Amino acid sequence: MKFSFLHMADTHLGFHQYGLRERYNDFFHAAHWAVQQAVARQADFVVLAGDLFHKRSNLQPFTLEQAFHLFDVLHQAGIPCLVIEGNHDKPFFLDKRMSWVEFLAHRGYARLLNFVPGLDTALRPATPDSPVGHYCEVLPDIFVFGMSYKGAGISAAAADLAQAIVGFEEARKQYAVLALHAGMTGKIPAHLSSALNRADLEPLRSYIDYVAMGHYHNPFELEDWIFNPGSPEITSVDLLDDSNESGAVWVKVDTEAQPRHAATRLFSPKRPWIREKFDVSRAHAPAELRQQLRERLQARHAHLAEQKPIVHILLYGRFRFDALQLNLKESEQEIAAACNALICHIQVTSQAEATPAAAAASSAQSLQDIEQTAFRERIAAQEPYSQRPEHWLGAVNEVTEFALTKAPAAAIYDVLRRADAPSQDAAQETAA
Repeated sequence: MKFSFLHMADTHLGFHQYGLRERYNDFFHAAHWAVQQAVARQADFVVLAGDLFHKRSNLQPFTLEQAFHLFDVLHQAGIPCLVIEGNHDKPFFLDKRMSWVEFLAHRGYARLLNFVPGLDTALRPATPDSPVGHYCEVLPDIFVFGMSYKGAGISAAAADLAQAIVGFEEARKQYAVLALHAGMTGKIPAHLSSALNRADLEPLRSYIDYVAMGHYHNPFELEDWIFNPGSPEITSVDLLDDSNESGAVWVKVDTEAQPRHAATRLFSPKRPWIREKFDVSRAHAPAELRQQLRERLQARHAHLAEQKPIVHILLYGRFRFDALQLNLKESEQEIAAACNALICHIQVTSQAEATPAAAAASSAQSLQDIEQTAFRERIAAQEPYSQRPEHWLGAVNEVTEFALTKAPAAAIYDVLRRADAPSQDAAQETAA
C-alpha cells in the first residue's frame, strides 16, 4: 500500500514574541505554510505532535480563529489531522476543563489521541462520532497512536503505552505511527525535562514504523525511525544554529518496499534572524561603538533589510570607556532603524574581558546553566533523589515553569506526586 503524510509540531499559535504583532502573525504564517504543504502534496493525513497553541489558557479569540482556519484548509482538502496535546496545550493538572485542542476535536476539526498511562489498558479508537481516543485507523490497516505530554513521568508513561500497543492485535497490519511530545536524551540540552532514552522506545521497534516527535524546537532524526521536524518558526535565539533545517517532515510510504518509508525535511520560510558577536575593545566611545555596529551589520546583512530581520548582538571584551555611558535602549533603537530591523537586542557579557568562544559561553543561557548546575548539586546531595538525578531535575524544571506561569498550587503538587510515583502517572489527573 502506498500513501503519504505530513508530520509537523510546535506551531505555537498566539505567540506574541517580544510583544510584537508581527511575530504573532509570523507564527500563523509558518503554520499555514505547513498546512499548505500537506494540501499541495496531497497528503493522506497530517500528524501534529503537540503545542498547536502557545498558551494553555487565556487564548485570544483571533488565535482560535487562526486554528479554525488551518484545520478548515485541511478539512476542505479532505485531509484528516491527528493531534496530541503538548505542554502548552494541556490544561493545568487537576483542571477539569477541556483543552482548546479537545474543543477543536469535538467540533470535528481533528482527532485527538490521548492515551492515559496507569488508567487506559484497552485502546480506544478516535472516530468521527468519538473524536478523542488512543489511536486512529486513518486508512485501512494504517494506524496512528498518540499520547499527550507527560513531563517528568514520560519514561514510565512510554512503558505503559508500549505494553498497550504490544497487546493490540491490529498493531502490525500494515503501518503504524506513534506521536509523542517529548525530547530524546542526547538530542536536547541536559537541563530540559521530558526526555526519553532510546531504550524507552525499543519495545515498540517491531510495532511502530515512524515515531513523530514534538516538544523540542530543533529538528533531529534517529535511525530513520524517530523524527522531530522542529518548530516552523524560530521561538528563541538559542535555536538559530538549526533554523534553516526546521519546518515539517514529508513522509512517503510503500508498505511493500524496503525501507517502508522515505522521509524528507521541508524547510519553512522564516523571518531572518541576525546574530553577531562584537569585541567592544575596538571602540573608544559609545558613539564609535554604535557606528561600528551599524557598519558591520549593513556590510554583512544589507540584503535582509527588506524582510525586517530580528537582530541579536552580543558584546564581549574590555570596554575602553565607562560601560555605563552606553545607553543600550537607545543603541538598540538606533541600530534597528539603520538596519530596518523589526527589533534589535544588545547583550553585554558579564565578563570584563573575553575571547569570542568564551563570550559565546556567556550568552543568554549562562544564568540558566548556573541554575541547572545548582539544582543538580542539591539533588545529588539528597537521598533518595540522588538515585535518579535527571528524573528529579526534570521535575524541578517543570515545577519552576509552573511557578513562573502562576499555575495553581494543586498543579505544582501534582507534578511532584507524579514524579514521586511515575507508574501512577496521570491516573488521578483523569479521574479528577
